[in-house]
Amino acid sequence: SQTIQKTDLDLSSATLVAGTTDTKGFLDGPAASALFSAPVSLALALGSDGTATHVFVVDQGNAALRAINLKDATVETLVGAALITGAVPGTLGNAGLYWPKGVAITPAGDLLVTTSDGLMQLTAPLNK
Repeated sequence: SQTIQKTDLDLSSATLVAGTTDTKGFLDGPAASALFSAPVSLALALGSDGTATHVFVVDQGNAALRAINLKDATVETLVGAALITGAVPGTLGNAGLYWPKGVAITPAGDLLVTTSDGLMQLTAPLNK
């Protein structure tokens, strides 16, 4: 599946958060029509009130880090681009990832992305 889903704790039901079931690709915009290719890792960002605000997704097939804004149900690419792979230092939107594998959020709100060739730190990406 090329989707991001929310599953209830009792595993009784799942709700689509973003993506389309049968289509893989690379498309930002409304979460319901966004396209992913092999999403493999997630990190959930919480607001100061403890409410989930964003889901960060390692979109391995597109060599990208994507953000799902849960408040307005949109998807945007933070780092990487479809069909462009390789570690490329740069600013958000211009950097590249080589085979991204995982994502985590630090207490300061920075993102750590593991790749096949190292670790990338994104400083406060939501404050860009």
